[in-house]
Amino acid sequence: MSAAGDRLDAAPTAPASAADLYTGAERLAACERAVHEVAHGLHHVDQALDEFESWLHDPAARIDAFRDELEGFERYLDNTDGLLDRIEVGEGDEDRAFDRWLAAYHLQQTMGVILDELRLDGDELSAWLNRQDGAYDDDLAAIRDRVTDLVARHETCSERLEMTADSMDGFEESWSAVAASVEAFEAALDDLEPPVDWAGVESRLDEQFDELDIEVR
Repeated sequence: MSAAGDRLDAAPTAPASAADLYTGAERLAACERAVHEVAHGLHHVDQALDEFESWLHDPAARIDAFRDELEGFERYLDNTDGLLDRIEVGEGDEDRAFDRWLAAYHLQQTMGVILDELRLDGDELSAWLNRQDGAYDDDLAAIRDRVTDLVARHETCSERLEMTADSMDGFEESWSAVAASVEAFEAALDDLEPPVDWAGVESRLDEQFDELDIEVR
């Protein structure tokens, strides 16, 4: 603190030139931006802490959070279904069909890991709700039914992937060109342990698409 005080005492009280005035104004503007960014970041931290505290203690908040997870999984399934639909109706040439199949395959493998974690999260939610005051049987039954439906859709997507691969001309040749990369991706998924960093998984998926030059058009 004493060193900072000495520097402050030594600082000129007025700019020596127009250039010094401009430099000082720039530094003040930079300080203002930094303060704004810190305040903005603290606001988000406070918001996240409030949400986490609600999740810790409020059954409704925890149920809503799990429903949000299920909706995210449904979006993955919707994307996979859409890709397979386009292959099955013969939209585009064979190269595009294989790109779509490959994208759907990667989404399906990723969803397999998500589904495993959803089951664990569902079991934990059920056990936690059973220790709380109140009746949550209807909520849990609805969640279980929804998970069951998602599992069935996921299995159907796997079957459709097999059927579309069998019907695609030149599939084996196209697959052999990417097999090593896909196997490395699958191995990385297999190494994941809960709780899974889903932002990291999605980043890895994007990298995989870039590596294989997968363009879904």
